[in-house]
Amino acid sequence: MEYGLDTFYSSAAIEDIYKKNHQKLAYWYFQFSNESTQRISNCLRSLLRQLSTTRLADCVIRLWEDHNRTGSEPGIEELASVLDEVIYSHKERVFIVIDALDECPQTPDQPERGKLLGLVLDLRRKHNDILHILITSRPEHDIHSSISPYPSINLETFVSSDVKHFVTNSLQSGKLNVWDANMRQQIEDRLLSIETK
Repeated sequence: MEYGLDTFYSSAAIEDIYKKNHQKLAYWYFQFSNESTQRISNCLRSLLRQLSTTRLADCVIRLWEDHNRTGSEPGIEELASVLDEVIYSHKERVFIVIDALDECPQTPDQPERGKLLGLVLDLRRKHNDILHILITSRPEHDIHSSISPYPSINLETFVSSDVKHFVTNSLQSGKLNVWDANMRQQIEDRLLSIETK
């Protein structure tokens, strides 16, 4: 499995938040190669489970009882409503990390990403004082236009010099130093051209 730069930084942010004991945290990783990670209902269920404390909130118990009795599945709006209640019940800050949002489908037949963006931004507006959201993504137009009012960082501009430094050092030391200077330069040029695409 390959992980992108955004996943590396999402994981680092999650680890940092975990170290701060008075924070509630929930996260979700979208993966293009794993269809189950692309369903909003699975994402919302996971966020609910992670934000639920040892004693489940009444709204979560009610949701389970209602659907257990009928053998049905809760809809996206219902899950989002319960997530809203769970966030509201927390007194401390709540963090939600959504990684690789661009890997959530957005097609006429499957407009998952647009629905999720709407739900997440609605939660952010409702809980502005305690809810903090980190979304990583490639710069897809629909995502960019939805979150443009919020602060954003282009990670690639910050790490390109680090990548060049790492590649150059790796080729000049250790096992990779067996090739002549011309071959090492060709490898470096090729690796750096792939990284900038």
